[in-house]
Order: sequence, then structure tokens, then C-alpha cells
Amino acid sequence: MKFQNTLILVFILIVSCKKDETKSTFESSYFVKNLTSSSIEVHTSLHNQDGSGSASTINFISSGNSLNIRNTKVEENAAISKVFHDVRIFQSGTACTKDELSNANWGKEKSGEKFEYTLAVDTTFFE
Repeated sequence: MKFQNTLILVFILIVSCKKDETKSTFESSYFVKNLTSSSIEVHTSLHNQDGSGSASTINFISSGNSLNIRNTKVEENAAISKVFHDVRIFQSGTACTKDELSNANWGKEKSGEKFEYTLAVDTTFFE
């Protein structure tokens, strides 16, 4: 009888641990929107999904335009630092003074089962 009780407890433990591992992931897109009056330079370093390292890019976004800088699958409310190794924004050689990896600086919208995150860069990012 003790053996059966032990087996049941082990089974419950395995099921409860497995349940935590299967968190839902969603298609997510990450945009930078330039709300300033001149171009901005966006440096990104992305975490590869397989954990094999990172890839870096440099893009220029003209005034009033947006750029999609990443499409990936992540858990809802995943930290930006889990998606990007680094994000740096410059305007005329001046570095951004806000934390580009802070979720608080990214707007979030849900469209069906997909999330869109937008970093809306305005002049306050360079004060």
C-alpha cells in the first residue's frame, strides 16, 4: 500500500512540474517608431532562439517612420531583455538616455493571438 501511495505522489509531482514547463508562447513583433524630427540610428543585438549566440544589426529610421526589428515567439509579458541582448538608439551621435530594454518604455497591443510591442522614440529619449 505504501508503494502505491508513493507512486501516486511521484506521479502528481511529475505532472505538476510538467505543467509549469508548458507555458504558452505567442507570435510577437517588435517595432521602433521615430517620433522625432530627424533620423535615429538603432543598434540591436538579438538572442538567437536556439541559444547559440546573438546577431547584431544597425538600422536608420527616418522621422515619422517605424521599423520592425524582430519577429519571434515569446511568452506574454516576457522581458524585453529575453528577446534582445541589447538595444541602443542614437540621434546625431547622442545616445538615448532612457533604458531601451525596460518593458515600461515599450507599448503593447494584442491582435488576435499576436502581440505587437512598440518603442515610440520621441525627443525625451535624448534629454
